[in-house]
Amino acid sequence: MPQRTVRHLHEEWTNVWPVARSFDHQLVQLPLRMGRANIPGMMPPRALNNAELAKIPNFFHLTPSHIVKHCKALKDLLTPFPEQLDVDRILRIQTRSYIFPGATVRHPGARKVKLQVYVKDLGLDERARNKLIMLAGSRYNEDRDELTLVGDRP
Repeated sequence: MPQRTVRHLHEEWTNVWPVARSFDHQLVQLPLRMGRANIPGMMPPRALNNAELAKIPNFFHLTPSHIVKHCKALKDLLTPFPEQLDVDRILRIQTRSYIFPGATVRHPGARKVKLQVYVKDLGLDERARNKLIMLAGSRYNEDRDELTLVGDRP
């Protein structure tokens, strides 16, 4: 059962579609069609129960009004950008993106994130360095003085 059959023109869109999510025909009442017609010459499937529209993440949550609302919320947390950065980038973060034909657009390998850092670059004193190495366990490579953390994205 739809929430409402008609959306009001002056309804706050940031409350209707606040975050990234798959297409919902009840919230976006546009005559969208996507996919391939089963019979040549016919129209693609409607938005209702359309598996193709459900698979694709969209950008309905990045309208100008959403961006203004987010900027206002974050404004108090901003600091001026430094004039000159003398800091080397010591962290190395590796992610992968996949494009493949499948039942879902989310490839399981795309969830993996790998962070690497040379411990000497962290500027730790001897006690802190030893504590980090002890806590890291097998994730610390003594030959290269490198810490490697691997995890899954949520």
